[in-house]
Amino acid sequence: ATVTRLYAALEALLAAGREAAAAGGGDGGDDAPSTSDSNGGKQFDLSQLSRAIARERALDEYKLELLADPPNLLRCAVMIAQSEYPDISLESVERELDTLAELVEGELPPPGERYPLRVLKIISSVLYEQMGFNGNLEDYYDHDNSYVNKVLERRTGIPISMALVYMEVAARVGLPMVAVNLPAHLMVRPAAKDLQVLVDAFRGGQLCMLEDAQEVLSGITGMDVRLDERFVTNNVGMPPRIFLKRMLNNLKQIYTTTRDLERSLRVIRYMRLTDPESAEEIRDEGLCLFAMQRLPESSSLLSAYLEKAPDAEDAERVRGLLQRMRKQASDAQSARRSDEDGAGGSDAG
Repeated sequence: ATVTRLYAALEALLAAGREAAAAGGGDGGDDAPSTSDSNGGKQFDLSQLSRAIARERALDEYKLELLADPPNLLRCAVMIAQSEYPDISLESVERELDTLAELVEGELPPPGERYPLRVLKIISSVLYEQMGFNGNLEDYYDHDNSYVNKVLERRTGIPISMALVYMEVAARVGLPMVAVNLPAHLMVRPAAKDLQVLVDAFRGGQLCMLEDAQEVLSGITGMDVRLDERFVTNNVGMPPRIFLKRMLNNLKQIYTTTRDLERSLRVIRYMRLTDPESAEEIRDEGLCLFAMQRLPESSSLLSAYLEKAPDAEDAERVRGLLQRMRKQASDAQSARRSDEDGAGGSDAG
């Protein structure tokens, strides 16, 4: 079923690529730093060039941040957001989170009375009741729900981005928290062990004991969900790379579904850095480039995929794409030779 969904997305990407080619758009996107001048020629658009450079810098910085042990989730999330909003800065996002934390700090009791449940209730009250944060149920698949700068600006997002904001604010007031991967959902909990409480950052910052969490999850999945108490009390949280991969996968699904080639490619490149051993991400970058008719790059990646996963379920299909690319390259070469021969004959006459 997974492979079927992936190739359904590819067909959408291929259709978008054909439409772009028919329109003469090339690989398009605002990474292409040129515009037409009044005479119909091409001129460099310096603002687009600057944004393209900023995007590449963000990707490089993301790669470096992943070398940290552990990588900083907020830094990585900002670098992911810079793929769409290259003009934002880590400092501006941190300032907004600092402001939220200051509001929470102003409501907290003296340090000796800051019990975890009490602190959590105040964080939820400030973020959701005073500041108006909440999960975006009306437009869940809006890509801005996944970009931390837009989540802070619009005060809405999806479970994983809302969880990040909640964890960052909590850490700033002295309560480290971790993300807990649950069936079809994600919640956060204090990092200290033996606390049974979970927080649903997507649903109003609701504090959930074990039974409450089971009820929420049963409502989401339509099944009777039961959680082991130890799973909650001893949960050390999602590893940073898993958290980031989940965040990126949300964007990947959105962009492939909407046939957005340029953005799909950007996100897949982040995913490859996040999970460098993934054969599937190598393949998916190759498929995206194939849809964009960037055939030499596509061929290289799809060949690498087959080397890494020669017995994959879709191996024959990928081999078919490679054969198709070789034929296209051969046909193009033959056409060039024919044109050159024709030009030579004309000159001789």
